[in-house]
Amino acid sequence: AVASGYSATLLVDPDRVTVKLANAQGKPLPAGIKVSFIHATRAGLDRELDLPRGGDDDYVAPIGVLPPGHWHVHIETPE
Repeated sequence: AVASGYSATLLVDPDRVTVKLANAQGKPLPAGIKVSFIHATRAGLDRELDLPRGGDDDYVAPIGVLPPGHWHVHIETPE
């Protein structure tokens, strides 16, 4: 993603996740993205979300509260 010019900012609130995606090379933003929250030690807590692009070019979806712990986050485009 970095080599293709993409960068992302992730905001996690108690009730939703927001991703602000940008492309420094001027490539169009995808219509949707997939965000995976992967717990470092408890695979049963992992979550995958499909986030559509909103009118303000942010990607937003409800998430609920994530349990405390160390999380890895993967952001993927459909490609």
